[in-house]
Amino acid sequence: MQSQAFEYVVMTAIIINTIFLCIDYHGKPPELVTLLYQANLSFVAFFTIELTLKITAYGFKYYWYVNWNKFDFIIVILSLVALEEKLLTQMNFNVTALRIIRVSRLLRMVKTSEGLRTLLKTLFMSLGNIINTAALLMLILFTFSVAGMSLFGSIEDSETINKNTNFKTFYQSMMALARASTGESWNAIMHACLEDQGPIAIVYWLLFQLIAFFIFMNVFIAVIGESFNDNQATEDENDILALKKKDIKAFQNTWAKYNPMGELYMRTIRLPDFLRELPPPLGYQGIRIEESKLNKIIFCLNIRDHLGRVYYPEVMWTIFHSIAGMNDEKVLNCEQIANILKIVKNKYKGLGKKVNLDSLCGNKYYRKELTAIKYIQAMKILTKWRLFK
Repeated sequence: MQSQAFEYVVMTAIIINTIFLCIDYHGKPPELVTLLYQANLSFVAFFTIELTLKITAYGFKYYWYVNWNKFDFIIVILSLVALEEKLLTQMNFNVTALRIIRVSRLLRMVKTSEGLRTLLKTLFMSLGNIINTAALLMLILFTFSVAGMSLFGSIEDSETINKNTNFKTFYQSMMALARASTGESWNAIMHACLEDQGPIAIVYWLLFQLIAFFIFMNVFIAVIGESFNDNQATEDENDILALKKKDIKAFQNTWAKYNPMGELYMRTIRLPDFLRELPPPLGYQGIRIEESKLNKIIFCLNIRDHLGRVYYPEVMWTIFHSIAGMNDEKVLNCEQIANILKIVKNKYKGLGKKVNLDSLCGNKYYRKELTAIKYIQAMKILTKWRLFK
């Protein structure tokens, strides 16, 4: 998991680099030329070091699994190539074009900003509806362009109707209506057409503005707005069943509270109290839950008992799996899961050598083996029997 502080440092460097790119202008003094050159070298060195650190941390193979890393790699390579200005100039290559590409680093802010990610996802999700709406708008422009050529094609040039704005050809008619659909000076064009063709111009232009501007522009906004609401509703629904970093931290803190010496196991009889203390969505802290319901939940979790103990990884994985419910074969059989299972087998000897993902997640049915709920209920029966005697 990438450090948040490291990400903030990189984002700050990107913003400062963009500011230096904005300082550049034609005819700048030699001192500023030197300053910008030295700053460029510094930023290229910084982002090259960032690239090296990420490859070292992720490993060369896993580095390419992240699309943003591919984007960074391309930008860094192009920045390094742009340092050889003389060689590129001899090859008649535009060095300025490579420098401009560095501005695209600002797109990385999308990765750190949840709001920007939501907006881009909304635009992507509504792209199909936008294309359909745009096609219908083009049909409206086509219809009014042909009508405009018939009605206003013979109007002589004036201050408003000129070589750039007229209805003499289909292309010019489309360009004039496209400009008018944004609301720019459409009333001036209407008055020029009114002087030549009479009241029909008022009907034509009012009808066009009503359809093209007031209706269709609002339809575009409505399409994007509806996609945004649908996307937001989907994310809210997923958040209910999603694990966050703070949830994992809450589990670790609660486990540490019940095991202050850092034990990797806990007495099985304390599992109900542990679940009551664990914050939602993993546990039931602050929720009044009946003992019978909590016992049913522990039964469904299907956690194994090991001589009166439950182990940290089994409790953690089982509870996490009950929230996330990940059953994708590609995930279950991936290399990372296999490596985690190897570490679990070596570190938690009490789980046995046959431990697998199903046993960790509580997916395995135990007919003869002892589970946590069996042990808890057996201890309650034993306690009651002793008191009865």
